[in-house]
This record gives sequence, structure tokens and C-alpha cells, in this order.
Amino acid sequence: MNRTVREPELDVPFKGVVFTVNAITVAGRASRRARLRHRRVLRAFDQAVLAARSAPNQVAGLLDEAARVAGVSREQVERALADTTPPLSAFEGLATLLNAIDQHDLPRALISDRPAPLGPLGGPRGWTAVVCGEQIAHLRPSTRLLEPIAETVGVPTSELVLVGEGPLDEALAEAAGCPLLLRGRDWEGLAVVGRKLLGGTWSGYTRQMRGSTMR
Repeated sequence: MNRTVREPELDVPFKGVVFTVNAITVAGRASRRARLRHRRVLRAFDQAVLAARSAPNQVAGLLDEAARVAGVSREQVERALADTTPPLSAFEGLATLLNAIDQHDLPRALISDRPAPLGPLGGPRGWTAVVCGEQIAHLRPSTRLLEPIAETVGVPTSELVLVGEGPLDEALAEAAGCPLLLRGRDWEGLAVVGRKLLGGTWSGYTRQMRGSTMR
């Protein structure tokens, strides 16, 4: 008897998947001593980021603005961020999900506000696009982060699914008019994301994945 393949659970058509780095990574511990040592610079940088989210023209000078407020050099700001940025590891089951998406020839892209290490996320291969907000002078929830991806895939932003985490990603999806799978609301483990994106083909695919560590 032929198995019936269910359609994806999303009730809207989509042509690509966009992940935010926050949604698919787990942050390790940053050095408490380093955070205390750089607390004044970090506070200035957080203030600059907050202002830049609503004023894109300030993003390009983010580090310089933080340096001005803290009364230090730009190099000291860069050193403080490097010293206090926690190491990232891939969320459990990410490799399985990305393999399944690739098997279905579904474009996938990655967005972040700051440059993201691709090593824990499978390296640069396979990503249709990787967009960094600082590099294009727009931070979340600006829809400018999705526009180059939509252009590359050849669809409007409304046909990209955003897999995100937190209020910034929720606001981004709403502004872009795209469907959202929000961590903590729509999913806790990436197996749920796979089922929502790929429907019945997801369970068939994951049975072939030996040693999978999905949640």
C-alpha cells in the first residue's frame, strides 16, 4: 500500500527558508571576568545598537559610536566584543534538518545582526545566502536583511519562511509579511520545524538518518 505523503503544515506557499542565527544556535558561557572588565564598553555598544535598530544610518558607525560614548578607541570596542562574545554551537538536530532541506532542493539562508561563525552551522556550503546586518547597515527587524535573499531566490519576501527566536524576529516577519516559525512558540526542537516545512516527507527522511540527535 502506498504511503500518503502529507503536505507541510504551513498553510501558506513558500519557496525558501531563512534562519536567524539566534534561533539555531546555543550560546556557551562568556567569561564573567571579561564582561566585568569591559562592562563600560559593552554598555555603550548596547546603547548604540538600540539606537541603530530604528535609525539605519547609524549602523555603519556602530563601533565608532560605542567608542565615542565609552571614551575609548574603536580597537578597544572590537577587543571587548571579541573577549565577551560567547562561543556558539549548533542547536540539536540542525545537521539533520539542513540535509533534509537540501534533499528537497529548498533554498536556505542565514541572517544575523553581527558576523556569525559558520563553522558550527555546517560551514558556508549549502547556504543560498548569508546576510549580516552590520555589513549592509541594517539590523533586525529591518526587512532589508531579507530583501537580498528574496532577490537571490527570485520570490517576494512573503514567500520566505523565517525560522526565528524572540521579539526582533517576530517583528521582522510581520514587517516582511512572511510566515514565521518562532522558537518557544511554534517549536522547541528542530524536528518540529522539519515536519512543518516538509510534511510527511520529513518522517520518511529522518528514518534514514542513522545516529541522528534530534529532539
